[in-house]
Amino acid sequence: MMGDTVDTGDVEYDSDVEVAVQEAMEEQQRKEQEAKVDEGKIAPGELDMRMTGKSGPPPGMMPKIRKGTKACNTGPKGVKADYEEAKLIQQFKNFRMAMRAERELKKKAYGRTDYSQALQKNQSQDQPEEEKDSDLDEDDEDDAFFQQYKQQKLDMVKNSLPTYGKFYRVKKNEFIRETEHEHELIHVVVHLYKNYIPACVRLNLILEDIAPQFTHVKFIRCRSDDLLESFSDTALPMLLVYRGSNIVHTIPQVSKYFPKSRTLKWDDEDVVKYLGEKGILNQAIYEKVKVSKREKRLKDDY
Repeated sequence: MMGDTVDTGDVEYDSDVEVAVQEAMEEQQRKEQEAKVDEGKIAPGELDMRMTGKSGPPPGMMPKIRKGTKACNTGPKGVKADYEEAKLIQQFKNFRMAMRAERELKKKAYGRTDYSQALQKNQSQDQPEEEKDSDLDEDDEDDAFFQQYKQQKLDMVKNSLPTYGKFYRVKKNEFIRETEHEHELIHVVVHLYKNYIPACVRLNLILEDIAPQFTHVKFIRCRSDDLLESFSDTALPMLLVYRGSNIVHTIPQVSKYFPKSRTLKWDDEDVVKYLGEKGILNQAIYEKVKVSKREKRLKDDY
């Protein structure tokens, strides 16, 4: 009826015509708002939604069923109101998805900020000097402990090795057993010689003097003609060095590697230095041997 009054609770309209007019005006206002160019400003309703985190459309986008019609889904107006409400809810969901996509795009464009390295740097800069000194002291203590532990292990290995401390002769039938059946960390120094060659005699005397100082090195001598009758004298004196059943050095005419002069002859120190450079002897433990005048004259004769 044209003269009937529609009661909506808060607002009263004289007729259905006035309700339709009101709805048309609101629809026009909504379209004008949507047509406006985005100037980067946030509407009050949208700001409230972002700040409070409440779900649902802003107050300005509430379904029209709240105004001018009865709060029920019956009749053509109810169906239309449900449609409008569903459409607004979908618009709001699209708006929220667009905001999330924009946020993710900015993260990828600018990258994620990792504050852990900067925080560690600031903490190290803010660390008092006393704490830094204490850290250095702890490092020094760790190094000292490691060196002590390493030395203990070396001593244990050294104590487990066989000891010799003498220089002796072996024959042909003993040669294999004496050279190739020793501990893998033991050096076996073999001097091949002949008694009538002066350099061989001198080297025998020197090896006999230094052998007691290097107890973990095996010094032996063997006549070259015991091993091979046709062995050439030009290769003598000759040193063979074994380790772990393998020959590691073959040094013919070894005397040519020792210094010579008209007044001085090569001695114990020269032999120890040469074998030390080969990694056979530890020069740090060597002490010059005190010999009698008779022994010295005996060496000087060769």
